[in-house]
Amino acid sequence: MSSETREQMLKGNFPNPVMRAVVRGVMSIQPYIKPIFGTIKPSWMKTLEQGAATQVYAATSPELNGKGGAYLEDCHIYKPLTEEADDATGENARRLYALSDKLVAKYH
Repeated sequence: MSSETREQMLKGNFPNPVMRAVVRGVMSIQPYIKPIFGTIKPSWMKTLEQGAATQVYAATSPELNGKGGAYLEDCHIYKPLTEEADDATGENARRLYALSDKLVAKYH
């Protein structure tokens, strides 16, 4: 992942700047200690299976029939964290689709 994405992830998981610095330090030395100890995976990181579970749940769960557009996290329906994401009318989704269509039109 990019350094910007990694920093956003760290800020989201570690609001405390001291803890963020500690985790950043551990992540920076991982390439050097991996041959000895293996990969250090912080407890807050998900495995591949855990990371894919919500998408699989969204695609296959009969519980979600008729609930298109629901905000899912860890295989549960949650209220979105931002007003923009809580798009009950679908207006934000329509605007995003129109913008995406415009941006990729030259590639059709």
